[in-house]
Amino acid sequence: MKQKIIARLVAVICEKGYSEMSISSISEATGLKKSSLYHFFPEGKAQIAYEIVQFVDDMLTHSFEQIMHENELPLTKFNKILDVLSDCYQQGQQGCLIDIMTISYIDERTQLAIKDLLLKLIGLFKRIFILKGSTEQAAEEKAIETVMLIQGSLVLSRATKQPVYFMNCIHKLKTGKSTAS
Repeated sequence: MKQKIIARLVAVICEKGYSEMSISSISEATGLKKSSLYHFFPEGKAQIAYEIVQFVDDMLTHSFEQIMHENELPLTKFNKILDVLSDCYQQGQQGCLIDIMTISYIDERTQLAIKDLLLKLIGLFKRIFILKGSTEQAAEEKAIETVMLIQGSLVLSRATKQPVYFMNCIHKLKTGKSTAS
């Protein structure tokens, strides 16, 4: 039950942002009374933010590891990972959790969870670039640039309400028209 609640809360935080997310809006979105919310999340908003990041991390990690274990060419794996990210962010219509929560508003535990998620993503892309024949150093540089392009395009898409920026980024990465691919 708690996982279903957290899945609903992702939409709330993406719509309202961390600073504007209230216990009342959370209660409305989940259909739970405030007392029930405190039962599931005794630490309040800070715990909710942390568990949302963990939920997204677990979901993405599971999807990415499945892709990495497939007997596919590195480019196919790269494109499938980009598809998962595109779906996760609803083709750029849903903002990046990191942007939405804005690091200054969240507690240290959630900041560390976000850092871990980003480092996993960099590590994943690094593995892909090594499989494609890059040296370890070149693969790491390309992986960092890929994550920067994805995250930056999500922030730009949210700020301008133009999801096309994110989709253009994904398209350029898939077609090799980006310096990172």
